[in-house]
Amino acid sequence: MAWSAKRMPFVLLAVGILVVAAGFAYDIAFAGIPFQDPPPELQRRYDRDARVAARIESFGGYITLAGGVALVAAWMVRRLRRAGR
Repeated sequence: MAWSAKRMPFVLLAVGILVVAAGFAYDIAFAGIPFQDPPPELQRRYDRDARVAARIESFGGYITLAGGVALVAAWMVRRLRRAGR
């Protein structure tokens, strides 16, 4: 395996974790704590920002999951190659 192929699962894991963190930061910065009794416009804005944050976080979770799957797959391939020697 090439240098980059060996490290790709770790890169995916790191990028996924960073995207999840960015989603949390977006949630805190833009959605924040919901208002107690907001007017309809503020409630719509909060709902929209909360949905955007949830999408960012779930996308980061999918990237992290892909990195975990790639890490396990790479480990299994290396182990099978060693057993075949």
